[in-house]
Amino acid sequence: MGKNKLSQNRLGRVSEQQAEFFLKNYYHDRGMLKWQGFFLSDHTTALTKNKQTETPIYRKQQSLTSITSLLIISWQKNQALKIQLNRIDTDQNVEEYQGVVHGFNEKYVFLGNSQGILKLDIAEIRNCYID
Repeated sequence: MGKNKLSQNRLGRVSEQQAEFFLKNYYHDRGMLKWQGFFLSDHTTALTKNKQTETPIYRKQQSLTSITSLLIISWQKNQALKIQLNRIDTDQNVEEYQGVVHGFNEKYVFLGNSQGILKLDIAEIRNCYID
């Protein structure tokens, strides 16, 4: 009978006092880190996107002349600018794009950014500014 108790103890059974001592002195709880594996990749992507994107400030309507002059500056100096459109996205925020002007004509502006080259209608531009 004594041999049975000894073999059970070798199989990992510990007393409450031993467990309490271990938890107090040796165990390091990682907190929320251990739960990060339960997030789906879609959730993680959405959380990252929310951290990276700022809500754009609703800017006043500019004249076509001032919009055109800022587009020319961005194009000539290869300088990034932000373009705000007269459209609202699904989150009820005004649509805003950032990039460098690769070219434009009387109808469209071609804005290059990390997503590629965007073709934006100049008539839909509300405001643009250089950061």
